[in-house]
Amino acid sequence: MDGFHLAVHYSPFLFIQHKTPITMRTFIWQRRYFSIVHSRPIKALVVIMLAFILNACGWHLRGSIALPSDLRNLSVINNGVSSALDAEFSKALKQNNIERVSPTEASYTITVSDEYDNRRTLSVGTSGLATQYELTLEITYGITKADGTILVEPEPLRMNRNYDFDQQNIAGKAQEEQLLRETMRRELVQQVMRRFRYALLGSSTQSSESSSPNTQPPQTESLDTPN
Repeated sequence: MDGFHLAVHYSPFLFIQHKTPITMRTFIWQRRYFSIVHSRPIKALVVIMLAFILNACGWHLRGSIALPSDLRNLSVINNGVSSALDAEFSKALKQNNIERVSPTEASYTITVSDEYDNRRTLSVGTSGLATQYELTLEITYGITKADGTILVEPEPLRMNRNYDFDQQNIAGKAQEEQLLRETMRRELVQQVMRRFRYALLGSSTQSSESSSPNTQPPQTESLDTPN
């Protein structure tokens, strides 16, 4: 087999060279080059480099929230919340390298309660059967410090998702609904963690402002009283 046929057989890139015959030495060099580029260590190195580049640009892996680096542990109190949602909180903490501990050991405590999980019909077809559903997931959460100070007042958090239903594909649509519920739980937990992060940033800003010396006298507002 001559050099030209070897190039066509082993390398589509070499075939672009207008059918110019190549030497066996060039062919061996090309084979070594592609074997190195496509080796597992090189691929792993490329993936690591891309991860560093994306992280430097402000991108984070899905499910990861940029929480303060000095936050080592956190407590999540489950008051009547499903085990699936509770597991999502544990997963979120693990992804952020935060240990889930008891309230007596934690610097902050997130209390989650009043989970509401519902599905309602949005539209029906000519046969009278449902053709579209709406999924609703709602919780109430609050965040306190170790000394009992309220960082975030208890407030509801809701998420809705719609999906089309096909009576001819009940099994497939049931699986789609399950995936949607998993996504809703994950995104709801991420919203809680994101609001926790904002509350921490706001708390640290207020602390720094209160500790800094005030060079200007406090301003008082005068009210004119009618005679």
